[in-house]
Amino acid sequence: MAESELAAFLHARLDELESAAMAAAHHSGGLHWGVEPSGDVVLEALPGEDPPEKDDPYGIAPFVGEFEGAGWHVALHSPARVIAAAQAKRALVDQCLMWQRDAAVDPQLAPLASVADTVLATMARAWAHHADYQPVWSLP
Repeated sequence: MAESELAAFLHARLDELESAAMAAAHHSGGLHWGVEPSGDVVLEALPGEDPPEKDDPYGIAPFVGEFEGAGWHVALHSPARVIAAAQAKRALVDQCLMWQRDAAVDPQLAPLASVADTVLATMARAWAHHADYQPVWSLP
């Protein structure tokens, strides 16, 4: 398995997720999205930005949108959550790379490298449709 290529592929996809999340935060006016009991999604102002005046017709945050029962799903994909998930996945990729490097030096750690290969290949499944995905990364 081409570990370094697979890790680079995963890092690139995670970078894309973080960039898209930050763009969504800037365009929607909120990094943190929440849900009111009614199911409406609430977008909060970005840190360091002043919330709009109450009388400002062009003010974005806090914004409340109706999503007809999809509010929780939308809020679970808030930029803050997407960024946190991408950072956690990046840490996992980096841990797997460390295990692979350690196993290259100490053959007794080969089972750990095998686990790392499986974890990375499993993570890559989410982007199996991507043009840069390589079929060799598929698990049997």
